[in-house]
Amino acid sequence: MTTASVQAGAVGVDGVMSSVAGAPVHLTDCPRCGYDLGGVIKAWSASCPLEGECSECGLTFAWCDVILGSLRPPKWSFEHAKRWLVWRLERTLARSLTPWRLWRTLRMEHPVRLGRLAVYLIGALVVYTTTLLVLGIAEPLVWNAVQGRGAWTWTQMSRENGAALVVRAIWPYSDRYWSGGSSLDGTAPLLCIISAATMLVPVCFVLLPSTLRSCRVRRVHLVRIGAYSVAGVTAPWLLLRMIDLFAASGLMVPLVWVIETKWLAPTGSALWLLFYWPLACRQYLRLPHALGVGVSIAAISLLLTT
Repeated sequence: MTTASVQAGAVGVDGVMSSVAGAPVHLTDCPRCGYDLGGVIKAWSASCPLEGECSECGLTFAWCDVILGSLRPPKWSFEHAKRWLVWRLERTLARSLTPWRLWRTLRMEHPVRLGRLAVYLIGALVVYTTTLLVLGIAEPLVWNAVQGRGAWTWTQMSRENGAALVVRAIWPYSDRYWSGGSSLDGTAPLLCIISAATMLVPVCFVLLPSTLRSCRVRRVHLVRIGAYSVAGVTAPWLLLRMIDLFAASGLMVPLVWVIETKWLAPTGSALWLLFYWPLACRQYLRLPHALGVGVSIAAISLLLTT
């Protein structure tokens, strides 16, 4: 490994790393496994290597990122915002729908804030429920208008459309409704299965002891990955409700067959997990055999919940 100074005004080593140009010295733990790298630092005699490798998990990293915290959190990150800004929540939700961009900018070196992740999950649930509520109420209104009864006057609502409107307003997770009061196959049980599988994926890492033993992934990283998977898991369910709405209005007639299947949303969520976790294992955790590990844990969680 080539030894060189980190930058002009090299890092001095006198048993303990000193600050460079007034920058604060951060904790010297491995980003992935949390192993204390202080012993390696004390062995330096004159200058700091540019790169290092953890002897516990094998992770290769840049010393400046670990010691000086030179990697700043991305500006869109709700997890690292100083204040609870709504626009950051929206941007984080949008970014998590493109995980190849998410994990390119959010790194293990960035501190995991569990409290903020909990707030993020609550916010994601509020956004999902509100969107589901709006789409659910709009559907019987649109269908009532298509039937020629008018969309907004309660006295003009048919009994079936009025009942569906009340149910959707009280419980937006109710069964799908379309075509004049006919209730389609319910998707609530499938949503529960997918939700359980989403929460179970991080737990399934314990079923792969060889991976944990060799890479020693800290549990907080698994929690972070699981939290950011929620937006992609819920997206197919919102898409299905949007298709229901368009079909009720007479649009998208060639896709009306989609209305008759209850498997579209859960299949989309399952495929998302099978795509999202291998990508996170490769880009974020930087695991060896990331594709096999990610697909395995996602598949195991889906099998255990079905």
